[in-house]
Amino acid sequence: MAGSIPKLLKNPLFRLLAINFTIGAVVATMVVAGLILSDTQGIGTLVRNTQSPAIAVALLFGGFLITFSSVAMGWAIMRIGAPEDDSGKGGGKPVPAAVLAPVPVRSRRH
Repeated sequence: MAGSIPKLLKNPLFRLLAINFTIGAVVATMVVAGLILSDTQGIGTLVRNTQSPAIAVALLFGGFLITFSSVAMGWAIMRIGAPEDDSGKGGGKPVPAAVLAPVPVRSRRH
C-alpha cells in the first residue's frame, strides 16, 4: 500500500488535482477562520455558544472545503488545453475543426 503513493504522485493528472485540492482547502480554511473571527452575521458567536463548537466548525469547514476544492480542481482541468501565454505556446494539441458534409435523405409519402 505504501508503494502505491509514489506511483500516484508520478501521475500528472493526480498531481494536478492534489495541488488544486490543497489550494481549495487552504482557501476554505482562511474563509472559515475569517467568518468565525470577524463574527460575520453572528456566526462566531453562534459557534462559541453552541454545545459542541467542534461539530459546528467541522460542518462549516466541510461545506467550504467541498465547494472551494471542487472549484479549484475544475478550473485547473478546464485550463489544461489553454495556452500559457499570448504567444500561443503551451497548452494541449490543437483539435482540427469538424467538416460538415451534406447527407442525402429520401422522403417517403404515406
